[in-house]
Amino acid sequence: MAADLGSMISSYRSDPVELSYRIVKKYSGTVIERCEVIESFSELRKDLDYGRAGIKCGDTNYTLVYANGYMNIYLDI
Repeated sequence: MAADLGSMISSYRSDPVELSYRIVKKYSGTVIERCEVIESFSELRKDLDYGRAGIKCGDTNYTLVYANGYMNIYLDI
């Protein structure tokens, strides 16, 4: 799965919107809406990737949190 995802990212790096829709279709995800990353943080700890990003979608802010292959999105209240 990681190799497949990496291949999609490499193929559509110049078109992030198309990449997003292809990933969502392949892995049965959901597109919230077109958003803007307003802050981000990532680090490598003991060979594991951790990070978060603040995302603004219209008037709504979300926090996207990931650890390796796991990802969650939270509504900021």
